[in-house]
Amino acid sequence: MSGAAPVCPRVFLATTIPMPHVGGSWTHYSYLMSGLSARNALAGALNGRDLRPAWAARGSAIARSLGSRDRYLGQATGLVMQRLMDCIRAKDRNGAARPDVVHTHDPIASWAVKQSVWRDIPLVQTVHGPLLEEMVMFGHGETSHYYRAAKSAQEQAFARVDHFIAVDTGQKEILLSQGVRDALITVIPNAVDLAALERIACASSPVTQKPYMLVPRRLVPKNGVEYVVRALRMIPSELRPRLYVAGDGALRQSLHDLAAGLGVADQIVFLGAVPREEVIGLAVHARAVLVPSVPASGVVEATSLAALEGMGLGRVVIASNIGGLAEVLSDGLTGILVRPGDPAAWAAAMASVMRLTNEQRRALGQRARDCVQLRFETGVWMAAIEGVYRQACARCRGSLDP
Repeated sequence: MSGAAPVCPRVFLATTIPMPHVGGSWTHYSYLMSGLSARNALAGALNGRDLRPAWAARGSAIARSLGSRDRYLGQATGLVMQRLMDCIRAKDRNGAARPDVVHTHDPIASWAVKQSVWRDIPLVQTVHGPLLEEMVMFGHGETSHYYRAAKSAQEQAFARVDHFIAVDTGQKEILLSQGVRDALITVIPNAVDLAALERIACASSPVTQKPYMLVPRRLVPKNGVEYVVRALRMIPSELRPRLYVAGDGALRQSLHDLAAGLGVADQIVFLGAVPREEVIGLAVHARAVLVPSVPASGVVEATSLAALEGMGLGRVVIASNIGGLAEVLSDGLTGILVRPGDPAAWAAAMASVMRLTNEQRRALGQRARDCVQLRFETGVWMAAIEGVYRQACARCRGSLDP
């Protein structure tokens, strides 16, 4: 039938990141699996949990590392890549249907795919963030074995990936700076499933009758949680909300100490790591969702799923005016953008939301939800990603210019 929609290419997903994973990459990955499955286009998937090296190989790597965790991680990177290559070979040998496209989510997986028996299959990679800069942020310096192993894999992979999906223009700029051609990059922001959010929201109940704001952030430097802790003290007592901080990380103790030192510890609830469904339930009844990200070690927040989920739930979202957050939110129209790392600016923004009437908050939240439905819903997102798959396939067949 001439009017029938084209069939989505069959796609194999691969990442060396263990899934489920704390953070937006797991939500992104799970949405992609669901969308491809609904189109009967998911040819298979492998993630870091499937790619753990055998005990013998790990034991040998431990012995060769001579007690150095860094040396072990550098060797383990190679083992994971080899494991991915072996898994692909087994699938190919067992007669499993070869996919039309392989879609990876980190450069280490991309390198392994291009060394495997599927090296001739079009390869699409989503860039969620700058891998090497994130490694530095977490303490793996540029001279470490782990960093050098990842850098080598990334340099080789980026020269051979057929098409990139960048989750914001900042990630695209990083790719361009690394020599990737503009024609090989498509910016597709992250997305949320509004229907799924609504199902979770309907099952939730308030945790307290007191006004609160939610900070759904891991406690790492780039997420800037300290600035809203500092801001809380600056808000007049009659307007001051409680803060619920949903996330864990290396900064947890220092943030507890900071809150105690500022005299606001009794107004902040540090929940630790919380399942995503519970975070969404907390967001439903919050006066605002706060995303106070700051640049850290060259890492800048992309299109935060926490911000998109808050918008999709019709909540007021207050976020730092950086990176993908500035691309998602329109200040004063679909949310509030704040100068990053400025507690006084955050205090003013939080107080302004506390002064809003219920009607004003609902109007701002509705505009945010409408924006998500139009631009950032998973149906729109999957259609854009399908377009990239087709483009990569056409280019590899030679029907598009390189």
